[in-house]
Parts: sequence; structure tokens; C-alpha cells
Amino acid sequence: MKMVYLRTNLFSFLEIDGGVMLGARYQWNNLFSITVDPTFIFFNPYFGSLGEVSGPLGIKIRADMRYHIPKEFLKGRMFIAPEFHYKYRTIDRQATFGINCAGGNCPYFMEAIYAEDKTEIGGSLKTGGDLPLDKRERLAFEIYGGLGLKVFKYKERNIPTGGSFLNEPSHQDIFGTAEGIASPMLFGSIKLSYRIR
Repeated sequence: MKMVYLRTNLFSFLEIDGGVMLGARYQWNNLFSITVDPTFIFFNPYFGSLGEVSGPLGIKIRADMRYHIPKEFLKGRMFIAPEFHYKYRTIDRQATFGINCAGGNCPYFMEAIYAEDKTEIGGSLKTGGDLPLDKRERLAFEIYGGLGLKVFKYKERNIPTGGSFLNEPSHQDIFGTAEGIASPMLFGSIKLSYRIR
């Protein structure tokens, strides 16, 4: 029993680093499958709220290895899976820089646009199930949730020569965790999948 599914997240454009997701799942027997969900990031529905001067551009990849619980133990099409998470995105921001500053004194200042890169790496454990939408069980909603940890890091590029931030960028996630420190990842999703064979 080998099956291949194409998958998409109909709401991926609503995320802060939003875009288009088109993934695939390969199931080689009744118990195990592997899933890869890449998202091309190019959209932020909240653009401009934090001083961005360009939309995001990047990629997010989530991959998992699933164990499908046999129906004799649990009714339905439930699974449990460890998941790998990776995201890289870049945006442009505008800030005021002091130029050739020494001891807190700057001979002059300038407004400039710089690039901010963000990288996330993490892992989680999730559980969920498929809700078939047709009698042949080719089209289905997949609903899942999970809990994990991630570490994120920022890097600023294209800073003016001799420039330094007047106000250093503050990089924290929604939990107030600073970069470089493991942060909780609590998530859920609904995806639409279609079995092509």
C-alpha cells in the first residue's frame, strides 16, 4: 500500500511570514509515512506595523515522520509524529544610524535602509488526524496540533560604513524569549490534502 498526497495550507498567507505552501506526503504502508511541507515566504499581512520597508522573502520547511495509529486501537485516521522546523527570511528596515561614533559622540547621523535576516531551527511533537471529504477518501482535511522548542537568530546586513544603531534592534518572540535561547513553539494547523495515487 503506497500512497502519495499533495498538500497545502489554505491559511499560510495569514502568518506573519506568510506565503504559499505546497507539500507532499509519501505513505509506504499502513503505519508509516513521511511529510515535507515547504513554504515560499513573500507576504506579511501586518506589513509596516514594525517599521518594515519591504515585504519578507524566504523559505520555511517543516518535515515529519508519522506513525499512523492502527484503527483497531483508535477509531479514525490518527497519527503521532516528531517534526523538524526550519525558517529563513529577510526583510528591509529603516533606522537612524550614528556615523563614526566615539565614546557615544557621533559627528553626524543618517537615515538608512538595512537588511534583517532571521533564522529559526526547531523540533516538536505533534498529533492529529485526517477528515475525509469524499467517499473515495482522496480529498481530506488534516487537522493537527503540537508542542516543541525552537531557537532563532537575527543578523543585520547592509549597515552604512562606520554606522551604529542609535537604538539597538530588540529581538524577542511573542513569549519574550531572546534570540539564541530555546523558545516554546505551540502550534496547530488545518491542511487540505489530495491523494494522487
